[in-house]
Amino acid sequence: FKVRNINVVALFDTREELVGKKVTVKGEEVTIFHVDELGEFLEENPLIRIAILAVPETCAQEMLEKLVTLGIKGVVNFAPKILRLPPGAEDIQLINDCIGESLYKIVYQLYHDEK
Repeated sequence: FKVRNINVVALFDTREELVGKKVTVKGEEVTIFHVDELGEFLEENPLIRIAILAVPETCAQEMLEKLVTLGIKGVVNFAPKILRLPPGAEDIQLINDCIGESLYKIVYQLYHDEK
């Protein structure tokens, strides 16, 4: 990511046991914030324009709409659900890419090619 000037600057979760912890992403420490802090964080960091969405399908559409409302311009959706941009958000880039589906494909290819 660094070679292409892509940086993971924050992570967000709802699990209290994770909030406040730091994880290392590509050699950099990244803090896990509570999802309720997302708006404030983006307000304080206006250069952030892209989000990776990896949430349960039950809240994925709601989170996408929240990200759009907060000014995010690009979203890569890894939730196991195809999301749709809300009306008026035609200038937002959305990529639906189910990580589970990608894993299923690689497992199939790996075992299919071994035969």
